[in-house]
Amino acid sequence: AEPAIALLTASGVPVDSATNMINNQKVTIKSEA
Repeated sequence: AEPAIALLTASGVPVDSATNMINNQKVTIKSEA
């Protein structure tokens, strides 16, 4: 997840927002599976 956060922050996304986005994606993937 850290590389994904680095990519998002490099694009100008705040770290908190990037972390929340990634955490939400994990929850979505788990719930779908």
